[in-house]
Amino acid sequence: MARLVEQVLNQILEAQVTEQLKAKPYEGTEERQGYRYGTWRNR
Repeated sequence: MARLVEQVLNQILEAQVTEQLKAKPYEGTEERQGYRYGTWRNR
């Protein structure tokens, strides 16, 4: 049960970060508002 709760919470947090940054992991966009996990690459 704890594993399921952890997975659900991680998915929620991942979606929130994507929404806030306006970019998916490793995606360099003009709209990007910050960094994910400390780094991101330019295209």
